[in-house]
Amino acid sequence: MFPLPHSSKKKTSLTMVNNTHIYLADDDDDDRLFLEEAFNELYPDVTIAAFDNGQSVIDDLEGKAQIQQPAIIVLDCNMPALTGLEVLKHLQAQEAYKHIQKVMWSVSDKPQTIEECIHHGAIDYYKKPVDIAGYRKIAANLFFLMTKRLA
Repeated sequence: MFPLPHSSKKKTSLTMVNNTHIYLADDDDDDRLFLEEAFNELYPDVTIAAFDNGQSVIDDLEGKAQIQQPAIIVLDCNMPALTGLEVLKHLQAQEAYKHIQKVMWSVSDKPQTIEECIHHGAIDYYKKPVDIAGYRKIAANLFFLMTKRLA
C-alpha cells in the first residue's frame, strides 16, 4: 500500500499536479460521501464531481476539451442507467477519453468481475471498504495514481 499522512491535520500540496479533478460515479450516497470526505481530509485541493449513474458521467464528458476532463474516473460496477462496466467500455471505445485513468469499485470482489473490468481498460479495482480508514486508503491510492501519471 501507499503511505498515508500520519494525521488528519497533515495535508498534501498539489503544486506539482496539474489535473486534480476526479469523477466519482456511484448510486450509493454513503459511498460517495465517505470517499469525498476522505479526499477533503487528506487532499483538500482535489475536486470531485459526483454522479449517481453512469449515463450522467458520459453526458458530462461529451464535448469537454481534454484540459477540462478529469484525471481519474471512479466507477461503481452496479449503477442505474448505465453500469460502471458499460461506461468503461464506452470510454475505452472513444479516442478522446483513452487518456483518462479509470478505476472500478464495488462491494463484489469476484475475480471474473475484476478481470473483465481490467480487460476493458480499468487500471485498478477496489472492493468498497467497510470503514473510514478503508476510504482513506483508496483516496491515497487514487492520489498516488494522479501524481504518478504526471511524474
